[in-house]
Amino acid sequence: CINTPGGYRCSCPAGYNVTTDGRSCKDIDECATRQNNCTKDQMCINTY
Repeated sequence: CINTPGGYRCSCPAGYNVTTDGRSCKDIDECATRQNNCTKDQMCINTY
């Protein structure tokens, strides 16, 4: 997180979203959200 005037701002690395509390990161399941590069004949496995 980065301190800002009157508060802070958090960001997360690729593949993660900031949680609703704004203070931690949660894995994005790209398989469940269909945000992956798998073709129809491949099995998607969320690794984190």
